[in-house]
Amino acid sequence: MPTPLSLAEHTLLAELLEQSIDAMFDAQFQENGSFIVRPSVNREGVKRGYIYYQGYMPGNKDGAAKTRFSQYVGPADDPQLAARVQRFNEIKAGRRERGSLVSALRGAGLPRPPVMMGRILEALAKAGVFRLRAVLVGTAAYQTYSAVTGMRLSQSAAITGDIDVAQFRSISIGSGDQTPPILETLQTADPTFRPVPHGSDPRQSTVFANATNFRVDFLTAHRGGDEQMGKPMKMAALTGAAAQPLRFMDYLIRNPVRSVVLHGPGISVNVPAPERYALHKLIISGERPADANGRAKSRKDLMQSAEIILALAQSGGEDALSSAFREAWERGPRWRQGLSRGAKGISSEAAAVVKRISDGDVDRGGVMSGKSSAKR
Repeated sequence: MPTPLSLAEHTLLAELLEQSIDAMFDAQFQENGSFIVRPSVNREGVKRGYIYYQGYMPGNKDGAAKTRFSQYVGPADDPQLAARVQRFNEIKAGRRERGSLVSALRGAGLPRPPVMMGRILEALAKAGVFRLRAVLVGTAAYQTYSAVTGMRLSQSAAITGDIDVAQFRSISIGSGDQTPPILETLQTADPTFRPVPHGSDPRQSTVFANATNFRVDFLTAHRGGDEQMGKPMKMAALTGAAAQPLRFMDYLIRNPVRSVVLHGPGISVNVPAPERYALHKLIISGERPADANGRAKSRKDLMQSAEIILALAQSGGEDALSSAFREAWERGPRWRQGLSRGAKGISSEAAAVVKRISDGDVDRGGVMSGKSSAKR
């Protein structure tokens, strides 16, 4: 059962999150440049502004002029991002201070990643992966939700041996920017990383693995016909990496939030909104293979979902959970089946929250009615 963080722990996490975002900003944008907003229209016809940084590369020793460049930053309607642009020249990195905050939080028992995972996430962050709106998903993201919910979650559900990173392909194309080569980035954390050829197209890789088979998987939303399933998709912003398209992923990574990984000086990452993460886990728990590995993953899906549902119910996030539930429910029969099936597998306390947030039409249909058979 989730428990509230103490006021001191909550304050330390909030401070670390703020400073880690500031530090990422300071490291990637030099003070000799400036920020501009460029308008863009998405495929739904909605106009939105995006912030770009315009900087200058120094000239060579022969007196050549500085080279001007443009770098994608993020959406202009992100209030946190806009505030950082406003005080850009005031932001200074304080790695030692942030490291002290991380040590204090880890000492209080908050989840910390394995050393290898922390090194990899720090390398990806420095390469600009999260600046380019990629989202950390899976159990690595679950480990960060204390910072988002203000609740201490079960660490038994936070064990993992891989990293999953997802990005919308439209964002990857539309940003007009790209990371250094992903393989080279990963090799700064561990030189044994290698690309794993994709089964349907050996020329592309959606997975990179090291000598101990620690995996980094790149994913994207499936937004086409069934013929696209199982085929890697090139990602313009993630140099040298393709991404595996998955169903339900578009729901998970829409409108992500910022959190922090408790490694080193604190690593600023994007993670799914906790309500979407919890409901996505409900749905995909029933999509796992029927073998032993699939059953183990399904159990962990349901444990994580229940923990976050209860954390949101206790921390004032039930309205957001209700809204996310309604959106998923209205997406169609397969979504409704996944939600209903998953709700039967979580703890009775979490299932009661799901039943409470489900609207009258769901209850009258009888799909969500009945008590959960799962026990803590």
